[in-house]
Amino acid sequence: MSELRLHRLDREGQRDQRFTMLAEQSTKLVDGGAAAVGNIRGTVRTGDGVYLYLPDGKITKAMVTSLGKDGDVREELSEERGVVGFADAGVEEIPLFSVISNVEPQLKADPAKTAENAYLRGLIAEFKDLCGKSAFLNLMVGAAAHAHYLVPCAVGERDAEKGTKVSFPSLPSRENENRAVLPVFTDAGALGRWTSLIERADKGQMTTAISFPDVLSVTGVSREGEETIYDGAVINPFGPHTLFLPVDLLRDIYGSPAYQSEFVRGENGVSMKEHRDEQGANNQMLVGRPEENNETKMIREELKKYLSGHAEVKKIWLLEKITPDEEKAYLIVVDVAEEIMRETFEEIYRAVERYAVHVSGVDFARYEKIKESMADILEENEPV
Repeated sequence: MSELRLHRLDREGQRDQRFTMLAEQSTKLVDGGAAAVGNIRGTVRTGDGVYLYLPDGKITKAMVTSLGKDGDVREELSEERGVVGFADAGVEEIPLFSVISNVEPQLKADPAKTAENAYLRGLIAEFKDLCGKSAFLNLMVGAAAHAHYLVPCAVGERDAEKGTKVSFPSLPSRENENRAVLPVFTDAGALGRWTSLIERADKGQMTTAISFPDVLSVTGVSREGEETIYDGAVINPFGPHTLFLPVDLLRDIYGSPAYQSEFVRGENGVSMKEHRDEQGANNQMLVGRPEENNETKMIREELKKYLSGHAEVKKIWLLEKITPDEEKAYLIVVDVAEEIMRETFEEIYRAVERYAVHVSGVDFARYEKIKESMADILEENEPV
């Protein structure tokens, strides 16, 4: 299981002011900008600053410039179907199944904050009406697999050998009262609807964030042959909208080539070669070019930006490494003098860290140090 960051439960969830709207239709505006039609979940007002979460993973910040319902101009929409418009020239179109929300993006699980999953929450809200569309289902499964969920937990005493024991509450399965489901939450607002839990907020109730692979581990799905009491997991069991993930579906997701490629084997379809570091065979790893996606695109842009402003850095490579324990991390190779190596690595890390969501970390190597042992890898993978 990934490292747990604990937070004390507070009553923030009882003041849930999150707004989402899934774009079911959209159109370009005559004078520039775009508008989308969908169900308003929460409240939105003209002049609100919001974020557009696009299906390809990109996120755009914009201001709501118009609202409408049934042909009438409105200043506010709340829990109703309507039109949200943006006159901003930067919003040229709103792709189908984008989510508009006032929730600030959390590109990576932040130890200082509780989990937020605006895109997944927006998708779940419309699951009942759109579950028959395969494109919608694929997006929702993908969002669920990449989410970090807020969960209440109980923390036991620390054991010198086994570490600290952390347990999670369960809810009874609707199918069998002797079995259970694991409750997980997209955000504090959804968790705050668990009223009996919120009543314990002043008594030191703890919460943490867990990843989807952690959900599979807790429910026993990723441990083949092991008996489990769970019938699945349920996202936001107390609303505002609920999604049940039965154990058979969880097993299908875990066994899918896409999930195995990204989360288990790390095989991304590119050339990966074995590299032994200076410590010998015990530290051998696979190194190659990372998969091209929105995450690596943003990291490359940050690296190019840094390179253009620092003449002392000659070249930078963005690679991916997979350890014998199947942990995946980015490896950034920098051609820089040893005297300024440490400060250069720290500056680059601060620039890219927030985008490194789906890896265990970001590691660095100085080009002169590894140019011989990794010569073939560096030759096959161009610098940014």
